[in-house]
Amino acid sequence: MIYGFIKNSIRKENKVSVDCKRMRSIEEVKKLRDTLGEIVETITQYGTDEEVNSHGFGYICNVFDALNWVLEGISTEKFLSDSYLDISSWLRKKEKIKLETVV
Repeated sequence: MIYGFIKNSIRKENKVSVDCKRMRSIEEVKKLRDTLGEIVETITQYGTDEEVNSHGFGYICNVFDALNWVLEGISTEKFLSDSYLDISSWLRKKEKIKLETVV
């Protein structure tokens, strides 16, 4: 639902065709990042506990963080750290699962 709203907003404001067969323009990605940032800021400051703790809001925050990384707002080192992805922990879990499931 939110994606449709943002997609239509981007299309109307920038007259950008939303087509999955091409790479998004930097302007389109920045517009989405900025829109999500405004949502995150507002809900974080003024939203109810239910809104802040919802799965959908968590997803918006994650996409916002990923777009910030793509647009170089977050360094790769920090994005991979336990502040965001905690990639080393996930890699250890992956290896553990592989070892446990290999027969």
